[in-house]
Amino acid sequence: MSVGAMGRAWAPMPLARQVQRDLDALSALTGSASLAQLSAAQLMGERALLASLTFGHRRSAGGSCRLLDAADGTLAVNLPRPSDWELVEAWLGSPARNWQELEPLVSAQTRTDMMSQARVLGLAVSAPGKDVNHPDDSTRIPLISHSNRAGRPRVVDLSSLWAGPLCTHLLWLSGAEVIKVESSVRPDGARTGPRDFYRLLNQGKRSVALDLQQDVGQHDLKRLITSADIVVEAARPRALRQIGLDAEQLVAERGDLTWISITGYGRTRPGAGWVGFGDDASAAAGLSEIMRDATGQFEFAGDAIADPITGVAAALAAWRSWRAGGCRLISMPLAHTAAQSLREELQGAGRQDVVRSFARWWEQALSQDPHRGIEKRSACAQARALGADTAEVLAELDPR
Repeated sequence: MSVGAMGRAWAPMPLARQVQRDLDALSALTGSASLAQLSAAQLMGERALLASLTFGHRRSAGGSCRLLDAADGTLAVNLPRPSDWELVEAWLGSPARNWQELEPLVSAQTRTDMMSQARVLGLAVSAPGKDVNHPDDSTRIPLISHSNRAGRPRVVDLSSLWAGPLCTHLLWLSGAEVIKVESSVRPDGARTGPRDFYRLLNQGKRSVALDLQQDVGQHDLKRLITSADIVVEAARPRALRQIGLDAEQLVAERGDLTWISITGYGRTRPGAGWVGFGDDASAAAGLSEIMRDATGQFEFAGDAIADPITGVAAALAAWRSWRAGGCRLISMPLAHTAAQSLREELQGAGRQDVVRSFARWWEQALSQDPHRGIEKRSACAQARALGADTAEVLAELDPR
């Protein structure tokens, strides 16, 4: 099976084509030979391949998300953190220790009530095909014209998990210097996930760890941002403001900074405060609805594919903005970015053709080894230990 055929096994080919378009554009813009060797199918199925993940029967590949039936429809419920399970009683009125205990609690209530309470509590819950239709909320500060800026941009990576680290990985492959900044108290949760996947996405990045609850840590973080050409983060705006970072103000003050904001559902109301991850955002984007039309029931279309879709699109947007002079905050919500990719495919091919392609992919995914035929990437170097470069990087900064 070719790599192209493999795209039908882990990433629906219509959306793989959309991702490949962005990947090819980034490769052409940067001239990176490393990018030219990559395929969308690789990036979209990479975590599943490296961690030997499987999926199906309304369960996500990573296992933390389920499609559950409520009294009036279907919900995508994502509970990846132990603290999420501790909040189930506050959410549904009764505790649950596992999915078997959770299912009857969900089935007895309506989606609207459950989604409203889940978002108050900070749980990642979505309804397939909902909450992604309000306008793009990017803050489009007018670009300063610097024609074809050259050199090696410095990227400060404040993100975690998949979409943001993939974005900065692609920027590193494009020639950027990348500094990965983590909280010394709450580092990137992907450090405890599949080791090979974490190493692959974070190789080549210098590691800085700061106590962001302390004034000195917040001060050092602002110094780092002052030195950056591109900032990539994946936090809700309110969380950043709590540590003294106002993205809009920082971009306006700098005049040449590109700020990539990756969220679940956007920076403005109503989605600004909603927690979202790749699987529930993919469902919200309409991918599970397409899967229902293709298979007869709601299913997940691959492994959290809103993450790699957004990661590739964010890398392209970041490099384009930097080359044009920056001065832009670009909002990249997982659900909105995946929904836009789906809309573009539907406009190009028509719904029935897209449904048929999803059905073919689903048949292959269930009948064949989903890892067969795809070229496995491996890191050239170890990812740096948490905070390994903190002293060195801070010493290089302007003492202001």
